[in-house]
Amino acid sequence: MRLNRVLAAASLFAVASAASLRADQKDFFDRCTPGAIRACHSISVITNWNGSVTSVTIRIRNLQGGVFDNTGGSLIQRIGLVAPTNVGTLSTLSTAAVGGALSVGTPNNWVLRSPGFIGGIVELTAGTPNPASGDGGIQGCSAPWGGSPASYFQTCNGGWVELTFTTSNQWSANNAEIAVLTNHFAVDNSGFECDSDDLPTPRPQCIVATPEPVTMILLGSGLASMGGFGLVRRRKGTDVSSD
Repeated sequence: MRLNRVLAAASLFAVASAASLRADQKDFFDRCTPGAIRACHSISVITNWNGSVTSVTIRIRNLQGGVFDNTGGSLIQRIGLVAPTNVGTLSTLSTAAVGGALSVGTPNNWVLRSPGFIGGIVELTAGTPNPASGDGGIQGCSAPWGGSPASYFQTCNGGWVELTFTTSNQWSANNAEIAVLTNHFAVDNSGFECDSDDLPTPRPQCIVATPEPVTMILLGSGLASMGGFGLVRRRKGTDVSSD
């Protein structure tokens, strides 16, 4: 009987510890704004429970300069957490460039808003106190039209920008949905927004990234050329016997 009580207590302790240390991650991978001019990004949402508090990390990369993105230059200036709805109050936002991403100037001037202009639950906005400056935005390989802001993150060489904050309620990244505003100009008065899911908002859905047809043709012709080159080499080479 005593052994059973000990095992039951140990089991309850393990369950409680797991609840307080639970970590979840949801990856949205490569997604783009719809239309002829596509601004692309990659995002992950990570949550860790610590008692009744949830620590949240949003990792984001501007994919401008890759095969999916066909903008001349862009700046991610707003990120919205549009689901779930029960995250509670927000606190302690921090930003960091990781895994090869660069920090130019002092781009840590992001702010948490709840509710926000993009994403009614949580909004992370670059450039406070003046978002129109673009300061703190996340740039791809090329500057947006009008030039880069004074301070910004750059993810052209890979890596991520991590934005970390806490919420007062427990929730899981598995239930997260996000929205993004990407600007082709140095100020945020004409950005393109999209959602990660088919949500009931005016924003279109961020589409899963696939190469443009022209990119696929160029890639195919390049591979065909390489195959032909290999065939010529084999024909010109000396046969090797296995004896």
